[in-house]
Amino acid sequence: MKHLLFSFLFLVTQWCTSQTLSGLIVATENNGIEKVQLVNLRTKLSAYTNEFGNFTIENCAINDSIQCSKIGFQDFVFIITDFSN
Repeated sequence: MKHLLFSFLFLVTQWCTSQTLSGLIVATENNGIEKVQLVNLRTKLSAYTNEFGNFTIENCAINDSIQCSKIGFQDFVFIITDFSN
């Protein structure tokens, strides 16, 4: 099983009462990774990356844990600490 590290570039957008987290998931070669599943462990809402590695997941809050997984890659969990660029 491949064990590649995910690098994250987060672009964050604020909507009325909920926070939307947008970003890019790339492999160590800086290529976007398609079909990575992201799950907000608090809300159980999920999203998938597109063919370029971009994603958007809604209804996020500070201290939410986001789990990233894809077959053939090591799972990764990160905690949202702020919504600034």
